[in-house]
Amino acid sequence: MHALVIAGGEGQRLRPLTDDRPKGMVPVAGKPILQHQLEWLRSNGVQHAVIACGYRYDVIEEYFEDGSSFGITARASGSPWAIRSSRRPWGAGER
Repeated sequence: MHALVIAGGEGQRLRPLTDDRPKGMVPVAGKPILQHQLEWLRSNGVQHAVIACGYRYDVIEEYFEDGSSFGITARASGSPWAIRSSRRPWGAGER
């Protein structure tokens, strides 16, 4: 199963917490909000996720890498890396 996580926006109302990170990387209960979301998705059968982001996407890519250490395949869109790594359209079969 595949999922799309919408994680765009600068999080201006969360300043200063988002000065150096996107709002999805703000820690809640010791880990980033996006990690809570990916763990929930994984526990509900999702195997592949794309994180649609823009502001400071580099922080998300650096933290999650390919998602394997979190038990899910994940990539951040909005970056050249995500576009290059997308070889087949979603729904075209498992990789």
